[in-house]
Formats: sequence, C-alpha cells, structure tokens
Amino acid sequence: MTMLSYPRTPLEGLKPGEEHIPTRLFETAMLDLAAFQQDMIARKPEWQAVEAWMRVHSAEQQDPQAGAITEFYELRNALSLPLIEAVKALLQPRPYAMGESVALGMRSILRADSTLRYAIAGHTHMVRHDTLNEGAQTYLNTGTWTTRESTPAPDDVTPELARWLREPWRAASPLQDITQMVFVVARGEDGQPSTASLCVWEGGEQGHYRVVS
Repeated sequence: MTMLSYPRTPLEGLKPGEEHIPTRLFETAMLDLAAFQQDMIARKPEWQAVEAWMRVHSAEQQDPQAGAITEFYELRNALSLPLIEAVKALLQPRPYAMGESVALGMRSILRADSTLRYAIAGHTHMVRHDTLNEGAQTYLNTGTWTTRESTPAPDDVTPELARWLREPWRAASPLQDITQMVFVVARGEDGQPSTASLCVWEGGEQGHYRVVS
C-alpha cells in the first residue's frame, strides 16, 4: 500500500496535459484530502476511538470509509460522462451525511434517558421529525433558515442550466426557492402531556405560522 504524506505539492502526480482533465483533477484532489485526513488522524488518535465507538454503537450507520469510497467512484464516473449527463449524475439525491450523523447522536441521547421527551437540533441541517420509543420521545430538526434552492430534476438539466452552473453570478438563479423559516412550538399544561411540533413562518412581519409536522 502506498502511504501518502501531507502537505502535497498542488497537482502533484499529474502528467503534462492532465491538469485539464476533470477526472484526473478530481482524483488528485481526493488524494490530497485522504493525505490530510491521515495526517489529522495521526495527530489526533482519539478520533480513531470516536469512529470505532460510532461503528460499534450504531448498526444504522453505514461504514463511513466504505461510503466515502463509493462516493469517490460515483463522482469519478460522473465526470467521465458528456457535460449534460455528468450534471444529471452529480445532481442525483444522496444521503445527507451530516444530517444522519446528527440524528444518530440525538437519538442516542434520547435512548440514554427515558425521561427526556424531546431532542431539538437545527442551524445547518435538514428538517426532520422522528419518533422513538413507541412515540414517547421525539427528535425534531428545524433545518436551516439560509437560502435554499431545489435540485433540478433530470429533465430540467439543459445546456442553459449547465452554463448557469458554471457561472451562477452572471444571471438570476433559474432554480426554485424553497427557503423556509422552520421552528419548534412546544406546549405543556399541568396534568397534561406536553406536545411539540415543527412549524413554518409565512408572510413576513405580519404573517403567521402553520404546523408542518
């Protein structure tokens, strides 16, 4: 096995002319990332212990290394396709690793303490509403309030869209704005079980909210 060292010289390992080949540029960038991760693990041995703990305590979580390798080959193969087909392949929906990782952690917190009714997260995540323990516990994620745009469907990927993706600052976005201001409303009364719902605010300062789940 070839061991990598970090830092590497930019574009190290490329043959003359390969700096213009997307697949080779991608491979080089991934090798740089792998070398960086190896260096960080060597400097932070406790990271290996955390990763091992996650693997042992979660049958739901895919092996992160295997997932990264799979994603590498998917992206590499996509970059070898004609432009429009490559864009379609790159825009295919994929599991959101951060979202799954946060959900795993929050569910673990709830399972560790049966007296907790709710676990709430958000900031840069995706909207989520999971129930555990036969509905006795709930994990809620409010997602993000930053601007979000819908991913184009395969039939929406046109040469015009591909040109916009190359230089999105040159024209208004053709993608649908799906930004939402999601928050949690929790209610509790004496002698009654508490409730919590994901809600979205609509209509600006004079608007209102509606329950989404």
